[in-house]
Amino acid sequence: MREGTALALVCAYVLAGEIKRSAHYAEAFHTYEARVRPYVPRFAKGMNSVFVRLIHA
Repeated sequence: MREGTALALVCAYVLAGEIKRSAHYAEAFHTYEARVRPYVPRFAKGMNSVFVRLIHA
């Protein structure tokens, strides 16, 4: 779970930076997604649907 926590913190930091830089929130979200999306699959490999359901039960 450490990887998920690190990913969440990095994503929050990137999103905050994009919101600060952008004139409109839609632009910030678009840029954020473009920057973060390539990294997410690496972290999601270890997650499966059963594990996710157990976490949120």
